Amino acid sequence: MNRTSSYLLLCLLVCVCVCVCGCASYDVVELPPREADLYPFAKEERGVWMAVDDISKPKRARKYFGADLADHGIHPVELIVSNRGQDGISVGPADVLMLRGREIIDPLPIERIASLVKERGGIVTDATAEQLDLFLSRLAFRETVLEPGQSYHGIIFFDVAEDTGPVSRFFRVVSLYPGPSFYVKAAVTELESKQRIPFGPFSVYR
Repeated sequence: MNRTSSYLLLCLLVCVCVCVCGCASYDVVELPPREADLYPFAKEERGVWMAVDDISKPKRARKYFGADLADHGIHPVELIVSNRGQDGISVGPADVLMLRGREIIDPLPIERIASLVKERGGIVTDATAEQLDLFLSRLAFRETVLEPGQSYHGIIFFDVAEDTGPVSRFFRVVSLYPGPSFYVKAAVTELESKQRIPFGPFSVYR
């Protein structure tokens, strides 16, 4: 083997090693299927319990989603619903609203979250990308029906980024008594009576 061939072979091996080392691997934890009444700020109406758990802290976000989503202005909120009443209920994303004051905060599609997680991970193989898509789609809060005794939980990813303009690195004001950054309101619908049961507002801090 001549010197040129040896050099090309060495370059190829280096490229392969870089690609293999650069491929992202994900170790995430499945969200625990707890009952809603176990959460500290759970609320009960007519036998139905609802709780909200915001997962915006970097450590928890990386644990459950594989990326710190707060860096990109994304606030994941888990909603937990437990039906302890006598009738079936329905609930879905359209029944959940996040507010900043009077401003409505829009949720993001799960495809946008999957794309962001892949970008943060670096090189992602097709197989890993497919597993990530499936994993995140299972996390998403979806339209569902709960019979008496059943519980359901899922995540809604809200876009809380603000266009605040340039921020000085040398001046910042920190409140000693910060109030809630956002509020979440939600509702469920009784299947038989078609009556709505409202919940909230739940305080959400960032």
